[in-house]
Amino acid sequence: MTAIYIHIPFCRVHCPYSDYNTYVGMDSVIPNYISALQNEASYYSIKEQDEITSIYIGGGTPSILSPDQLLSIFTSIEKNFNVSHVTEITIEVNPGILNGDLLKSMHQLGINRISIGAQSTNNLELQALNCSYTKSMINKSVIDVMSSGINNINIDLLYGIPHQSNKSWKKTIKDILLLDPTHISLNCLELSKTSQMHSYLSKHNLTLPSDDANAAHYKSASEQLNRSNFKQYAITLWHKDNKLTMSRHNLTYLKNTYHIGLGAGANSWYKSHRYYNINSPYSYIKSLESKIKYSSRQKNGTPASSNVIYVNKSTEMNETMIMGLRLVPSGIDIQEFQQRFNISPIAHYEKTLEKLDKQNLINITKTNITLTNHGELLSNRVFSEFI
Repeated sequence: MTAIYIHIPFCRVHCPYSDYNTYVGMDSVIPNYISALQNEASYYSIKEQDEITSIYIGGGTPSILSPDQLLSIFTSIEKNFNVSHVTEITIEVNPGILNGDLLKSMHQLGINRISIGAQSTNNLELQALNCSYTKSMINKSVIDVMSSGINNINIDLLYGIPHQSNKSWKKTIKDILLLDPTHISLNCLELSKTSQMHSYLSKHNLTLPSDDANAAHYKSASEQLNRSNFKQYAITLWHKDNKLTMSRHNLTYLKNTYHIGLGAGANSWYKSHRYYNINSPYSYIKSLESKIKYSSRQKNGTPASSNVIYVNKSTEMNETMIMGLRLVPSGIDIQEFQQRFNISPIAHYEKTLEKLDKQNLINITKTNITLTNHGELLSNRVFSEFI
């Protein structure tokens, strides 16, 4: 299966904790950016391509696009890709930006899953993250989405926020459960040294919650979600007790299968290569402006690709282990791995697996290799063994 990711890097407000490829105050560029997206998509229409199973529009804040701009993107995707088997189309939205016309347009275009970047329901924590919305706006956004006929809703939450307590975190989980989403993503706040929040905390001698505090947040949230008929299927992902509410797009990454990224800063894993696009929207647009004849189009990537890396079998195996171990509770399917690579992971990683097993970080059965509860909390240590 192959997925498509479309990056919309434009935002109304910059998130000080994020180092994603996003930009504020560039609305005038959006029309040309949409045209560049359409041009980039056309480079795949001439290549052998798999059936697309999911489409994900992320950012940035894709919900700042107009209905006509969304229509232009979807028209181009349908023209250049085999989308007859797409079962999931997701778009990321921020609370407070949605309106009835936009939601109606999303539904008509076939978008059947909304991912809402709530992060917290504590207004003080939202202020610390420089979010432009409040708890009441989160509530309204969920109600509006459900009223539009789109019932598959993911809500993103963050723990490890400055000044966040276990009490406020539990209250956030409780508040979100009352909204009855179908999917919840829990991520620990990690700051790069280039983020604004990292600079602010360093300047004022402030620190983020400790690893122990974050582990407690993760454990308490897991317990709350399990009691509320949510099932965990990956380290950061929970879904309602129905396989249809798992994110098909996320599973593409977790299974380390092909995905095509379109847009500034997007990356692709396709036909044994990784492609990394130019970050700057201006440079991205410029790279796709010229009309290049069919015969001269490059074989690897598109004109927007700033780097192309061949992925050999050994690297693909390592990446498949790292991503697959994130699946909870299934982990690595030994037979599936062997069919894909013609070698058993038990044989290929014998010494590494023995070491991790002795440290109580993984479980090994006849059919699967999985993280232990202890391994989930120390997953980065486990993954480092396969780098």
